[in-house]
Amino acid sequence: SKNVQSDALTLLKGETPMESDSKVAEELEVELYILILVVAFLIDSKQCPQAVRAAEYLVAHATGNQRRTADQLASRGYFFLARAHELNGTTSAIRSTLLNALRTATLRQDEYSQVTLTNALLRNYLNDNLVQQAHLLVTKATFPENAANSESARYLYYLGRINAIQLDYSAAHRNLLQATRKAPRSAVGFLETAHKLAVIVEMLLGDIPDRAL
Repeated sequence: SKNVQSDALTLLKGETPMESDSKVAEELEVELYILILVVAFLIDSKQCPQAVRAAEYLVAHATGNQRRTADQLASRGYFFLARAHELNGTTSAIRSTLLNALRTATLRQDEYSQVTLTNALLRNYLNDNLVQQAHLLVTKATFPENAANSESARYLYYLGRINAIQLDYSAAHRNLLQATRKAPRSAVGFLETAHKLAVIVEMLLGDIPDRAL
C-alpha cells in the first residue's frame, strides 16, 4: 500500500514515521504563515485582486492537507479571504464559499474556523444589508463558547446591530455593552464604534446615556 511504501522510505532516510509526520506538519505551518504574511501585505498595499487570489490559494493549501495543527492558520486564511473580497467589492462572490466552509468546520469541530467564519459571514451579510440572512445564521449556527474575547466581542457587536435593526432595542443594548466589555482595550476603533451604537440604542430606549461614554 502507499502508506507502507511511505513508511519504508521514511525508515530508509533514518527517520521514524512519527518524526516524518511532525516535520511535514512544521513545514506546512511555516508555508501557511508565509502565505498569510503575503496576503496581509497585498491587502495593506491595496492590491485587492492579487490579495483575493493569494487568499484563495492560502485557504486551499491549508484545508487540502486536513491536518488539525493547521486549523488556527486556516481560520486566519478565511479571515483574510473574506477581507480581501470585501475590499475588492466582491462580497457576494465569496458568500457560498464561506457558508460551505462553515458547514465543514462545524462537522470537523474546528472551532477556530467556526468562530472566524461565523463573524465573517455576519459582517458579509450586514455590509450588504441582508439582515434576515444574518438573523437566520445566528439562529442556526452555534458560536463556540471558548472563542477568544476579541472574536466574542465582534459576534456580540453583530448581534447588537441585528437586534437594533429589528427594533429589539433591549437585546441590542445588552449585546453591545457585552461587546465593549469583551473587546481588548487596544481595539480603540472597535470600542468607539460599539459605544456610539450603544448610545444611539440607549436613546431609542428613552434613557439618557452616561456622559462618561
